[in-house]
Amino acid sequence: LQAYEEAQAQCWLEAIHQGQERGEIRKEVDTETLYNAFHSVYVGIAFHGAVIHQQFVLDQLRKEWDYLYQLAAAH
Repeated sequence: LQAYEEAQAQCWLEAIHQGQERGEIRKEVDTETLYNAFHSVYVGIAFHGAVIHQQFVLDQLRKEWDYLYQLAAAH
């Protein structure tokens, strides 16, 4: 499980870095912090949905991730 988590983190970090190189994400955004924010939102929504709603709330995840992206996006 730890190896899977590490591989997922590397994919996210690479995607964020590529977004910065393409001018989609501001270069001053810390890639690790942004990854941690996306990951924490995912884990939190997944846990909350499983415990409270007995389902994964995809619409809420999409809304939260869109918000995080807008904060990091280059304008």
